[in-house]
Amino acid sequence: MKRPLNSNKYKRFRNIVNKRDYYTCLLCKYICRRNKKNRTQVHHIFPYASFYKHRLDPRRSCVLCLRHHRDINGIELKYSKLLMCLVEKSEREYVRHNGKSPY
Repeated sequence: MKRPLNSNKYKRFRNIVNKRDYYTCLLCKYICRRNKKNRTQVHHIFPYASFYKHRLDPRRSCVLCLRHHRDINGIELKYSKLLMCLVEKSEREYVRHNGKSPY
């Protein structure tokens, strides 16, 4: 399924997730260096094609490094519980540091 990567809604969604997770992979803590070879990406915890209503929900997405994104892609549901716990932790840290919700 083609994603509207250049739409304003999708850009805003990616920006929210990246800011909340500090542009850092939630699994290995790799920080994006703006390097195309080893960049971080926004990952949909629930498959994009199957879960229409979660597509642009920042609470159902996280930042992963390219390596982990490739490893998890296709078996998202197997890791969904772990990733959702990491997203909740990231939200709490964001609120603690910024005094407000990332949403």
